[in-house]
Amino acid sequence: MKVLVTGSSGFIGGALCRALCEQGHQVVAFHRASSTLRLLEDLPVEHAIGDLTQPASLQTAMQGMEVVFHAGALLGAGQPGRMYAVTVQGTQSLLQAARIAGVRRVVHTSSVAALGIPEPGRRNGRGLLTENHAWNYRPDLWPYGYAKYLAEQEVQRAISLGQDVVIVNPSLVYGPGDIYRQASSPIVQVARQKLPFITEAGVNIVHIDDVVAGHLAALERGKRV
Repeated sequence: MKVLVTGSSGFIGGALCRALCEQGHQVVAFHRASSTLRLLEDLPVEHAIGDLTQPASLQTAMQGMEVVFHAGALLGAGQPGRMYAVTVQGTQSLLQAARIAGVRRVVHTSSVAALGIPEPGRRNGRGLLTENHAWNYRPDLWPYGYAKYLAEQEVQRAISLGQDVVIVNPSLVYGPGDIYRQASSPIVQVARQKLPFITEAGVNIVHIDDVVAGHLAALERGKRV
């Protein structure tokens, strides 16, 4: 297949490009001109230069694509306006471009963050988040999670119009190739003794290989909901 991957220079996007190339697909890596290509430099991918905030570049890159993996989003904090433009409006523009181009299926990389937070006071597994959980947190306290939630709403609107889009919700992803979060990684912080206290809590961790496998399974067997 001919496959477009947005966020291709990122951790998940780069790993997806590698797996798709290994499967023999024709992969087009969508990224900004300024993006580092360390995760793509040894892969036989085509490059489509563009930006999620530039709909025309998405429309150009989308031509002839059978499948799109939308792994592009803005990480970090402190830029709520740009985060909305990239993550929410960028998703809206991508879905529209895919619909016009006749893309067979879009796999949208969301996040467990889009589901909100577990209900307080619920323990022993009863408060675990599932895909049925509704956003329940203040947007100003978690702009990233709220942006991912709003992007999912754009996906749901596209589905209601008949577009074939499925959503995956990775949690905290670890593994080789995470070149962006080396200093801020909790594992690195613990190793450097930078986390000064321990509190009762929990976190779901998933290996990058399993995240990629989940994306590929979503492509073949994922259901629109």
